[in-house]
Amino acid sequence: YKLRLEDKLGLSIHKILSNIL
Repeated sequence: YKLRLEDKLGLSIHKILSNIL
């Protein structure tokens, strides 16, 4: 199961946002 590029960007952004919050 491979993630699309958009999915990878979405996950990384989600991680960054959760780190800020």
